[in-house]
Amino acid sequence: MTNRVRNATKESEQNPASFLAAALVMGGSGAIERQEAQGQAELVQSDVLPVNTGYGAGTDPLFQALGFEFGEPVADDPIFRAAKLPAGWKKRSTDHSMWSDIVDDQGRVRVNVFYKAAFYDRSAHMNLAGRFSLESDPPGSDTWQVADRKLGTVVFVPEVGKDGYAECREWLDKRLGEARDSNIKAWDEP
Repeated sequence: MTNRVRNATKESEQNPASFLAAALVMGGSGAIERQEAQGQAELVQSDVLPVNTGYGAGTDPLFQALGFEFGEPVADDPIFRAAKLPAGWKKRSTDHSMWSDIVDDQGRVRVNVFYKAAFYDRSAHMNLAGRFSLESDPPGSDTWQVADRKLGTVVFVPEVGKDGYAECREWLDKRLGEARDSNIKAWDEP
């Protein structure tokens, strides 16, 4: 039997009084937030991952090349499937109950996992995290840079007065080309 997450949608359909009781005690938003936090905790402790890889069909080989092993979708919960992580990798919670990370044996975030456990809109997907990230600095600003997640450094800062986002995209395109998986494979480069 696979150690997996509970299906809050099915539970709510089978026993609506349970959610209503929680909502009476903590309010509707509080009960939903509790479901989401519980879902994150269960996901991190489970041996399942989302079926949806976020990139569409054909991306399993990118995960498998890293050492992921996938089983069949869970019979009564087809948004998840049995999965084994690469040696030394582990799941960990983030400070947002709908996002968890999978970190490699060096503690670097290599996969972002989204799981919304709320009964009314339950969904899950995961994406491989590329070595290079385009980010605003400070967060939410219109000042952009490219960071190297492997080295933990900023590797490109555009010239002041230019379109920083476009300059960073251009730098990434020159560095990685147009193939989406180039940023994933870049982890193997020095």
